[in-house]
Formats: sequence, C-alpha cells, structure tokens
Amino acid sequence: MNCDLAIIGAGAAGIKAAQVAAEKGLKVVLIERGFIGGTCLNSGCVPTKHLLSQTDFLKQLNYQQQDKLEHSLMNYDLIKIQQRKDELIAILRQETAERLEALGVIILKGKANFIKTNKLNIVLSGENQELSFKNAIIATGSAPVALPNIRPDGGSVLASSSIINLKKAPKDLIILGGGAIGIELGSFFHRLGTKIIMVEGRDRIAATEEPTISERLSKQLIEKGWELHIGKPVVSLVTVDDESVLTFADGNQLKAEFSLVAIGRKPLSQGLGLEEIGINLNQRGFIETDENCTSNIPNIYAIGDVNGKIMMAHIAEQQAMIAVNHILKEHTDYKIKHVSSCIYGDIELIKVGNSVAELKTQGKTVQISTAEFKDNIFAKCLGENDAFVQIAWVNDKIASISAIGQNVSHLITQAIILVNKEFTKDDMQKIFLPVPIFDETLKTAILNKRQQA
Repeated sequence: MNCDLAIIGAGAAGIKAAQVAAEKGLKVVLIERGFIGGTCLNSGCVPTKHLLSQTDFLKQLNYQQQDKLEHSLMNYDLIKIQQRKDELIAILRQETAERLEALGVIILKGKANFIKTNKLNIVLSGENQELSFKNAIIATGSAPVALPNIRPDGGSVLASSSIINLKKAPKDLIILGGGAIGIELGSFFHRLGTKIIMVEGRDRIAATEEPTISERLSKQLIEKGWELHIGKPVVSLVTVDDESVLTFADGNQLKAEFSLVAIGRKPLSQGLGLEEIGINLNQRGFIETDENCTSNIPNIYAIGDVNGKIMMAHIAEQQAMIAVNHILKEHTDYKIKHVSSCIYGDIELIKVGNSVAELKTQGKTVQISTAEFKDNIFAKCLGENDAFVQIAWVNDKIASISAIGQNVSHLITQAIILVNKEFTKDDMQKIFLPVPIFDETLKTAILNKRQQA
C-alpha cells in the first residue's frame, strides 16, 4: 500500500491533519492502535466536560443545601451520568470516523512503526503490512506521568482515564497535582459530596496561571471545603488495605478512599522506530520540531502533545493545519501567537496570551489593570461574588487577559479577540455592550486605571 500522507495517531491532532489533507486532495492513511478520538474524546476534554455539565445544577445550589441531598440519590445519578457519557463518546467516535471516511481517508486500526524514512510497518490483526508514504505525521499524543512509588496501581490509586468511570462517588479523594485535570475532576466529585484533598508540590496550584489568579483560586477552594497541601514534596502514593496512603517527604501521611495521580504527561514516542530512522528526541522524549512542526527528517512531522510544545487539543489542531500546509508548500497564516486556555469547574479560570512574568522576561514594560465582578448586576443575578479579571498591557495595547470566577469561561472568545487584535482603551470605548451582561466587567477592567507590573 502507498499514500501521500501517513498519520500515526487519531487524536485531535491526527484527525484534524487527516481532514485538512484529504480536503486538499491528498491520499491519506490514518493509523490508530486504540479508539479514534485520542485522549481528548475518550478520557480527557469531552468526558470531563460532560461530567461537569451533567452536574452543573449542583454548582448553582447553596453548599449547605447540597450537603443535605441523599448520598444514595447521588450514586444513582452518577450511574446514569456515566451511561450518558459512554453513549456520547461512542456516538462521537462513529461520527468522526464516518466524516473522515466520507473524505476518502483510509482508517487502519493497528500499531505502526517506521522501518525507513518513507515506509511504515503496520500490525493489523496480527498481520504485518507495509505502507509507503511521501510524508508522515506523528500525532501519537501523551500519557499520564507515573513515578516508581507514585503511579496508578490497580487499586485505589487511579489515573484520570479510570477515575472518570467510577460508578460511586468516594467519601474522600486525594488529588496529587494542582493543574487543570486535578481542578476539574476535583470540582466534579466535590459536587457529589466527596471531600477533596489536593496536594501540589510546587508553590501554588494552577501554577501556569497568573499568581494573583492562583492565590484567589486557593482561597476560594478552601472556602468551599477543599483541603490544600501546597509546596510539600511527596515520596509515595500507594494502596494500603484498600485505601490510598500518601506519604510526604517529612514522613507525614494522608489517607483517603481513592486518589488521583495528575502530575503531568509524557510523550508517546516509544515503540515507533524513531531511533532507528534517526528522529531527534529531547531529554524528556518529545520529538524535536521547528516552527512548521517538521522533525530533523524533512518529510516527517510531529504535532500535538508528542512534540511537547503546547499540550492542548486546540493547539494540536492548529499545528495540524501548519504541518499540512507546509507539506503542500502553501502559505500559512496559522502561526501560533497567543495561547488561550480554560479551566472549568465550580471555579473557572481563563487565560489568553503570555503571563506578566513572561512578558517581562521578553524585556517588555508591562502595566496591569483589574476589575472585580461584585458590582456587575448580571454577576449578582448569578450569585457571582468573587470573580476577578486582570489585563496586562504593553505599549498601551492589550497583551494578555486572565480571569477567575464561577462563570468566566463565557468571556474566553471575547478575550481571545481583544488580545489577538491588540485592542487599546480607545478601541474599547467605541464598543457599547447590552446591559446587564457579564462582559461589562471585562470592559471595566480595560477602562480602569493601570499600574506598573
């Protein structure tokens, strides 16, 4: 068999690359050893957001009232929620495959490895088959990091891919890792009455956010009943007598019914034959690529988590378009300039653009302006009392936006536009928003007095 483009991995990156390449007339073969959709569809973005959306009504309840709900009712609800989640994932897998096949993409379920710089060996149902290609894209993604004494163990210590399938909410849950995965899944189980114990070895949770945002998040989570242990090294997390036991470097321990390991991700770059054909990997195993996602071998590209640049599904899709356009020698306007992100849950976080610290590292003079949502009428209607937005300015233009609050994800699209278009105060003064609206506070922050960062 031969093709114009072979793609290994049918996650967000591989699917987008296959779609774009097929639409542009290339003969595409997409190889996936597991389920189509990758981490995002099967065990990440989609199931997590489904679980949160299905319990969103609990977010609106007063927490004292929520505590009075019968735990048996919660268990019954969770079973139904899991069934709907599995049905949704199955439908999306099928729809994705059908859409790609309608474009002429050949989808093969098997394991691929390079035997030459223009040839793959694919194991299909136990049989070896060779595939010759003109160009190849590696989009194999990543997997959760596991350490010798800190890893899912088949007992009470779970990975995110397992914990999303629990049929009963645990009494208490240790979450090792204070990033997006831990915050979102912690929010879900907290809604169901689980006591959340979050442990973060770094000096703050949500460490990629602005320090002001992280500080507010910690304060608000503690107020909601979360137990936080920040800046404390952990030496082990194991199952002992059917419960999770976490041991700190100082010897102190925490115990819970279950635990979640969410301490980062590693590339799925092993077993592909990359060393045999001379693909360069960095010290952490990520494939080294240039701005066009090209590896050191000109006809082999790496996109998404496996190149380790920005490990987000929407960035993976953008990289897919960059790579395909480069293969076709077409000019691309898809260069990644400002990265955006959302963290969902009882408390939401958004961020667009570089942090204040990153901007300063680039030698830029930075000013900031802020606003609280407590005076926003619409926010009051939603019971939003602690929301906050911060704007970073460079040369009188908006350089980044960060916000925290129960409903701030509604602001992400507007924030992306404001940062990418480098809006000024004068630009914003020409825009009139309907009243009342949540977005008013974003405008207020832009118009407010600035101070040196």
